[in-house]
Amino acid sequence: MRALGLALLLVWGWAQEGRAEQLKSLRIALITEALELTPEEAQTFWPVYNAREAALQKHREDSSAVSTPARRKVHPRLPGLCG
Repeated sequence: MRALGLALLLVWGWAQEGRAEQLKSLRIALITEALELTPEEAQTFWPVYNAREAALQKHREDSSAVSTPARRKVHPRLPGLCG
């Protein structure tokens, strides 16, 4: 469990530095190892996982687009602080 926490900390650090490809590779390796996927299972799992991730990303973008104008209404004089 401690190794998982360390791996997640490293993932977070890499994400902060903009290393998206390294993050993606590490995430794939970590999940594949944790789930002990066979090659056949991985062929089924990863397309579903990637579709879910794409849907979540779209939801985050949509939520951000909706909430940003609301934040500006709360703090109209602080646009740099609020979005």
